[in-house]
Amino acid sequence: MTESELHIEFQEQLYNDIDISDEYWNHQPLLAHYTTVETVEKVFRNREVWLSNPLFMNDYEEVRFGVNTGCQIAYEMAGSAFRAEKDRVKLQEALSYEYTSYSTEKALDLYVMCFSEHDRSDRDGRLSMWRGYGQNGRGAAIVFDTSKITPINPNPLAIAKVKYGSGNSREKWLRQRIESVYHWLSQRTVDEQDIAKVARAIFTRILVFAVFTKHSGFAEEREWRLAYFQDRDPRGILSPLFGYHFGHRGIEPKLKLRLEPIPGVLEKGFDIENLVHSIILGPTMASPQTAMSVGRMLDKIGMSELRNSLYSSSIPFRDQF
Repeated sequence: MTESELHIEFQEQLYNDIDISDEYWNHQPLLAHYTTVETVEKVFRNREVWLSNPLFMNDYEEVRFGVNTGCQIAYEMAGSAFRAEKDRVKLQEALSYEYTSYSTEKALDLYVMCFSEHDRSDRDGRLSMWRGYGQNGRGAAIVFDTSKITPINPNPLAIAKVKYGSGNSREKWLRQRIESVYHWLSQRTVDEQDIAKVARAIFTRILVFAVFTKHSGFAEEREWRLAYFQDRDPRGILSPLFGYHFGHRGIEPKLKLRLEPIPGVLEKGFDIENLVHSIILGPTMASPQTAMSVGRMLDKIGMSELRNSLYSSSIPFRDQF
């Protein structure tokens, strides 16, 4: 296998199940991030959003399921990719290395930020999201317009829609995908020195699957994710943005993404005034007084132009606690 085949043909084989029509630049969706009003204030004041590590999120089990299940299947089925015993063993060793390296080192700098797809006519938000992520209706949602983002490839950041399925259906997908990739490999001659690169590419595909899939019980969230993959950032363009935060779980790693152009990653037009479509206040705190207070907050932090994008949810829901 030549370098060209490994980096082009093999990559196409790994990802040829992805429907291009699902890519965000074809959808250009509005994406709502439900959070606290305090966090909204920090986003605007500091002109940055924080991506979190899945190890410190409620979705930790979902990511671990995808990585563990995918790597186990890839290891067990390695013989269908390479008939020669030495090549099979080398692939299994390389897969084990990638898994161990991720578990002990690279997992720290995988970052994601979660959003809910938002209809353009919606000024209320989704009740399940208010309950789950918007302080039971006492929070707020920042709605971002992805049509303002110009895609640049390759890119260490990826925006994609989350796919939902049961544990069994996700395991079935992993098995079929790996089986297809291994069949493709079995039809070609792969240089022994390239087997480690093959394992790395397979592990990365499993990781992408793990980040962008979730149990079907969460389907009503209509989730999209912004994710940072360190392997896609070989020059370390975004590594200066790695940071930390003292939260209720203790100290946590964060990627503090500035909402401003970053050469080679996010180009002209990527700024907070351009990206924000609207701000929605949760139904529990929806009142003229609250809206006026948030408007004053926007004035104080130099974001008065966003006052016209401020709405209060009219969902008749009140926090009982």
